[in-house]
Amino acid sequence: MKKRFSLVFVVLLLASIPIVLAPTKIVPTHGEPGRLFTIIDAPDGRLVDGTTAIFILDGAATEVNLNVHKSEKTAQGNVPNVGGGDYTVLFRQPDGITVDVGTFTVDAPAVEPQEPTIEPSEGLIGSRFTITDPQGRIEQGDIAVFYLPGNDPSTGAEAIETSIPDANTFTGTVPAVLVGLNNVALMPPGGPIRFELSFIVT
Repeated sequence: MKKRFSLVFVVLLLASIPIVLAPTKIVPTHGEPGRLFTIIDAPDGRLVDGTTAIFILDGAATEVNLNVHKSEKTAQGNVPNVGGGDYTVLFRQPDGITVDVGTFTVDAPAVEPQEPTIEPSEGLIGSRFTITDPQGRIEQGDIAVFYLPGNDPSTGAEAIETSIPDANTFTGTVPAVLVGLNNVALMPPGGPIRFELSFIVT
C-alpha cells in the first residue's frame, strides 16, 4: 500500500511540472553565404510547402526558398549572398503570414549600402525611423506608406513625417498598422513608388 501511494504521488508530481516547449529557432545562428541553415518550428508545425525565409537588414529584405520537411517540423535553405551583419530572420507562409525566427549573423565583409535603408528596421507604433537613400531620390513632399506585403500601398497608412533635411533622408514615426512584417513605400502623394523597404512592427 505504501509503494502504491508513492507511485501515485510521483505521477501527480510529474503532472504538475509545466512542460516548456521549444520556440521557433534557426540553427546555426551564424555562417557565411551559401551555408545550409535549418529552421525548427516545433511544436507548431507551421512550416508548409511554399514557405520562404526572409533575411532583413536595415529594411532591405532578401527572400530564400526553403526545402520543407513537414513531418519533422523543419525547413532548410542556404544563406543568401549578402553582406555581413546581424539579420532578422522570419519565415513567410504562402498566405502571407510571417513568423519571427530570430537573428542570424552572416559572416562576410560588410557592404557599403548603395540601396535605401531604414533604421531601425523594427519598432513600435509611434516610434521614430529614418530612411536613407544614397542615390538622393527623396524629395520634399514625399510620403512613407506602411502596408502589408501583397497589398497595394493605397490600403496602408501614411507615416507622420518629422523631417526631410535633404534628398538622402526621410524621418518619420510608425503609423497605426498591423503588427508584423510591413512594406514601406517612399513615394510622392499618389505615386509612383520611388522604392520600397521592409519594417517589422512589434
